[in-house]
Amino acid sequence: MTYIRIMNNDLSILSFNILAETWFSNNHYDLEIIPDLNKYFPICHRNRSSNRIKTVKSYLNTLIKANSYDIICLQETEDFFNEYLIRTYSDHYQIFAVYHDYSFWLDEIDKNLPFYPNGLTTMIKKTKFSTINQIDIKLDIGNHGILSKCIDSNGNKFNIFNLHLDDEDESNINQYLNYNKLGRGRYVELSSVIRYLNMNYADYNLIIGDLNDGLNGYATHKFLTNNKFVDLFKITDNLSNTYPYILTKNEDEYKSIPYKIIDKIFIKTKKKFVCSKTTIYNKYNKIINNLLKTGSDHYAIDAIIQY
Repeated sequence: MTYIRIMNNDLSILSFNILAETWFSNNHYDLEIIPDLNKYFPICHRNRSSNRIKTVKSYLNTLIKANSYDIICLQETEDFFNEYLIRTYSDHYQIFAVYHDYSFWLDEIDKNLPFYPNGLTTMIKKTKFSTINQIDIKLDIGNHGILSKCIDSNGNKFNIFNLHLDDEDESNINQYLNYNKLGRGRYVELSSVIRYLNMNYADYNLIIGDLNDGLNGYATHKFLTNNKFVDLFKITDNLSNTYPYILTKNEDEYKSIPYKIIDKIFIKTKKKFVCSKTTIYNKYNKIINNLLKTGSDHYAIDAIIQY
């Protein structure tokens, strides 16, 4: 007799880099790509009511209402945005935020503009999990991650790691296309992530976020797959772009990148699971159009797994 295990549990996941106000300026974008950025969104650092922030809030609210996610991982969140999330969603989600150290962004900071800390926010649905414990994890070089240790109503244990890696390994694009070895900083970060996950047993381990990496042949992806993680977007053959800036660039060196899927959802488990859906919300294929409609320079991504 053959027994078929029926998977009757769904887990829905959203990852979205919302674009911190600190990085939103002409200084961080090629003026050939967005020549009149201020015309669309006047630069008002720390302006809680700016048009772009209103756009991000509206777009995120639309996604949450339509999909009622169990796990939401956001990147580049600032304190005033987290205050909004708590006011709006804390009845249904446990919300936890961390901020990267100033030193982590030294190579990105424009000294002519004010800098305000940004980091990560993880939102875990209270009705999905009976136990939720969220921890600030310092990844040794000024980066911070969030480890959410959760148990669902059936006793399944989950480790959910919200992560944003700097793009240090991409500073030389030609080297980035060819190398198979992690840069020192990224190796330290990813090794720390794996170490913390190994220290905390779970049935399902998830790494979610903006990893600033490509797909085939890139070191971050290889490092994680070598550690038995599975890329949900690869197994569902959903290989679209998650970063519209690259689609907008005309240089041959950018066109030669086969996949620019820098936002990721990885899973590692010895148990059976099925990924029934992955979505890259890439309706707007030019960065200015995406900024106008979503407020961000990234596409949101989501997935549903059955277990």
